[in-house]
Amino acid sequence: MNDEFANRNTSPVMNTASTTNKAITGLCGAALCLSLLTAVIASSHWPLIGDASLMHYVVFLMHRGLLPYKDIADINLPGTYAFEAAAMALFGEGAIAWRVYDFTLLGAALGACFLLAGRNRWFAALFAGCTFALVHFQDGLEEGGQRDLLIAALLLWAYVALFAALRGKRPLRMLLLFGVSLGATFLVKPILLPLSGLLLLLVGVVRYRRGQKLVPGIAAALAGMAIPGICTLLWLQSHGVLSAFWTSALPLIRLHASLGDRSLGFLLAHCLSPITALCLLWAVLQFTGRPALTTERIALLVGVFGTLLAYVMQGKGFTYQRYPQLAILLVLIGLDLDEALLSKGVRRSLAMATCLLGSFFLAPRFAWLTTTFSGVTRFQNALTEQLDAVASRDQLSGQVQCLDTFGGCIGTLYQMRLPQSTGFLYDCYLFTDPSAERESYRAAFWTAYKTAQPRVLVVTNQFCFWDPRGFKKLDEWPAFAADLDQNYREQSEWRSDVPNHFWHRPEMPFQFRIYVRKEHP
Repeated sequence: MNDEFANRNTSPVMNTASTTNKAITGLCGAALCLSLLTAVIASSHWPLIGDASLMHYVVFLMHRGLLPYKDIADINLPGTYAFEAAAMALFGEGAIAWRVYDFTLLGAALGACFLLAGRNRWFAALFAGCTFALVHFQDGLEEGGQRDLLIAALLLWAYVALFAALRGKRPLRMLLLFGVSLGATFLVKPILLPLSGLLLLLVGVVRYRRGQKLVPGIAAALAGMAIPGICTLLWLQSHGVLSAFWTSALPLIRLHASLGDRSLGFLLAHCLSPITALCLLWAVLQFTGRPALTTERIALLVGVFGTLLAYVMQGKGFTYQRYPQLAILLVLIGLDLDEALLSKGVRRSLAMATCLLGSFFLAPRFAWLTTTFSGVTRFQNALTEQLDAVASRDQLSGQVQCLDTFGGCIGTLYQMRLPQSTGFLYDCYLFTDPSAERESYRAAFWTAYKTAQPRVLVVTNQFCFWDPRGFKKLDEWPAFAADLDQNYREQSEWRSDVPNHFWHRPEMPFQFRIYVRKEHP
């Protein structure tokens, strides 16, 4: 196996950079950059919504002395909080700061693409990095700074270190960095564990065939993977929440994993959107020639398989869960296109067509979609206004309880900088089908809820992924519904006739009802 993915100097044909090729790569590169710049400018004003607002709120509560897993019931792993807190400390706590963080992750991914491609394959890197960024932008406002975007960036940099090691550049040090990058992803989501095992196997095979010692390289990679985990365990232990993590968070994670799963057919049908046409042309390209099966190409192919497995393992089919797979796949596509442009006949023509499709149709379309989205947060604006009408923010501090998961209630409390009455941020697990995990979660919530006796309850009709029950979710827990009827009065209900346009599909905002304790005016 060769140590490099491809080498422009291995054939006279590849050394002949035709005027046509230069024109195509130049025009396509300019179109990609223009589309990316358009999307960056269009998205720079986006508000802080979606999962990012939930993670921000957890960090906000932590800064007020609450501890994750002990005081805050959550399913996210410690790495999520670590990166979120670091980004908030570095860039700031508001919406503009989060846009800067989002751009930083995309910039890191683009930089990794250039290092993976090498000095002479700038178009491959630009094509992969810009297309990946534009896919992310066209996914909409709620995907800013997503955990899987972070994982994708870390994965690309893990590949940078891996390729450096395979090329003989300080291999042990690079394998250590490779392990650290992958180990950091495990603390956000452990979805890349199978891929990590496959890549370790590849490293072992390569070192064996080259007559290199097997143990030092594998040990360096494993040590790197262990470092983030060890640091996390020490942090959990030092804050006295290690036991709570095992006894509270892990059962909740298992419950979450069992909810809202899509069929395998749905997952496979959506895993490549919105670049399915691009991928189909690339697949056809594989039949027009036989690229050299280098070590680096094998590593990328393993990455495509491993990240597809990670997407399927999550089972939800959310758009952002494609990011690790798309990141690796686009690097492979970019490198293949760059090589095929230097070939002859049908293969070269097909590569040109694929480049033109990606640069002059898909990229501008993604950029245009980004300009059509609206940052008006109707739910948050209405809830803020109505909570302010109930009492002052000082009076509401610690006196509001959301019964919501990702409808917007927690994000609104973050914008208002209001700590909730309890550390229970998600009502999804209160109203699921009977299970030991549900009963444990209910018991803990009930204790905290009755102790706090919040002045205000905000109930949304958003419930557990795609469940249509809406406000009727309260009927799943008669004891809580009875307490609500006995001790609270409904003060207002809000619904909007105007849809949100947070991504390419307009959707109606979730509704909410505000309940106030009867002893309060």
